[in-house]
Amino acid sequence: MSDDITTRARELLDDEGGRAEEFAELAVDLSQQPDLGTTLEAVTAAAQRTLGGDGGGIFLHERGRLVTAWATDESAERAEHLQNELNEGPCIDSALEPEFRISADLCDEPRWASWSRRMVELGWRSALSAPLLAPGGEPIGSLNLFSPLPSVFSDDLADLAAVFALHASVAVLNARREENLNRAIAAQHRVGVAQGIVMAQFDVDPGRAFELIRAYSQRANIKLAAVASYVIERRGLPGA
Repeated sequence: MSDDITTRARELLDDEGGRAEEFAELAVDLSQQPDLGTTLEAVTAAAQRTLGGDGGGIFLHERGRLVTAWATDESAERAEHLQNELNEGPCIDSALEPEFRISADLCDEPRWASWSRRMVELGWRSALSAPLLAPGGEPIGSLNLFSPLPSVFSDDLADLAAVFALHASVAVLNARREENLNRAIAAQHRVGVAQGIVMAQFDVDPGRAFELIRAYSQRANIKLAAVASYVIERRGLPGA
């Protein structure tokens, strides 16, 4: 997917001089962020520089629902939360269906009338939402930008926004994958430490210690990592 992004960026931006180099630098910068949170912050900041807007954020799919994973400020966060409350808005639509949504003036926006009215009350007048996609085209969320001025975003931004969103998608997916891996490693480490404690507690070998931890996890319907954390904190399995 990274090769496809670079190719498409050059095809779309050849006529704009240094844009291809700019996007190459963006890809490097996003890949060097230390964790998911800083990646989302960097993506949003770069989107504002490239596409415009004074605020924004990122929606991500989390366990079957859309959550605000990042917002530039309280007003932008409220703008995203309102969409979940009202069950309407361009960010939700873009996160569910892979299409760009642009509203040049929220004072005259029939597609999301309730949300647009509340946005104007918050001081926002225009919005752009771009889908974030997995390699197979499945939506993983949306990148969202807002401006207090009308007509900041227009359909002329579609190609540029498409290239940016592809870069952003790769960065977010990679950061998410690394975060999940780090969580798995940390959980595995906790289980190993808990095994050692249970070995000493019951004078058993590592295999038997793990069986005892797993049995308690299943009996109490508690995740294995949570049981391991309990064992580490309390220095033993409960009830012993």
